[in-house]
Amino acid sequence: MPEAFDWRSVNGTNWLNGTGHEVRDQRPMPPKSWGPPYTGDCDACWAFSSMDVLSARILVASRGAVRALPATNFLYDCMPGLAGCGFPGDASKAYNFLMNGTVGGAPDESCSPVDAARGGNAQHCTGGTPCAGVCAPATMCRNRTDGRGGAAYGGLLFGVESWTYLGEGTTVAQIQAELMAHGPIAAGMCVNKAWIGYAGGVLNASDGAGCDKIGHDVNYVGWGTATDAEGGLPYWTIRNSHGAAWGEGGFFRVERGRNAWMIEEHMRAPIPRWQPAAQR
Repeated sequence: MPEAFDWRSVNGTNWLNGTGHEVRDQRPMPPKSWGPPYTGDCDACWAFSSMDVLSARILVASRGAVRALPATNFLYDCMPGLAGCGFPGDASKAYNFLMNGTVGGAPDESCSPVDAARGGNAQHCTGGTPCAGVCAPATMCRNRTDGRGGAAYGGLLFGVESWTYLGEGTTVAQIQAELMAHGPIAAGMCVNKAWIGYAGGVLNASDGAGCDKIGHDVNYVGWGTATDAEGGLPYWTIRNSHGAAWGEGGFFRVERGRNAWMIEEHMRAPIPRWQPAAQR
């Protein structure tokens, strides 16, 4: 394995930025925050992480030919048992849905933009059932003003061919091999005050001691070793979904090989697929 690797710069290409949205922000913003970077009042970190990983892996698998951000909206509005933004989920459920769902996959974000600014389920998601009118190609495209569905979608639908769970006991070398071969990896992690207050540098595993409950989803994008001035620790580079003003441009570095904040025991690695909506 190379001493350092980062999907933001492989052969001169940023493979995380295929659609111009390298880092997104799931957190509360003023109402009607439509458009890039699709910010809004949404606690669905799992949906943002799942789709950010899938977007990058589509770009990698297609060797740069397919640039898409599968609609985050589609997960929390159309997965059975959910009812809009803020309801609990995880990448395992997301990838199972995208692998086995009857629709054939999620549309591009341009058809179904993140609508968290309207409260997620305020318009038409109720009772834990899929939202009416936004989960089938014939009517899934939304109006950016009110978030309602109605327009037909004729683009590509993005799904999951298969996915792999990398659980407790997965080695650093195994994570590195998967990351370098196929792209970013979705990961659950614990959060505490030390992580919430992160402003830069490499998080020392000792600061995550005692943190023992998964509460946030992020994604691996690379690894490296800090300079002597920074402590010389080997680290993972992780992408968050709290906007580019958070951490190191929306990313953070955490000590590698010590399962800090439980980040090395709950990972999901999807293999993407795509097909024209017209074939459904």
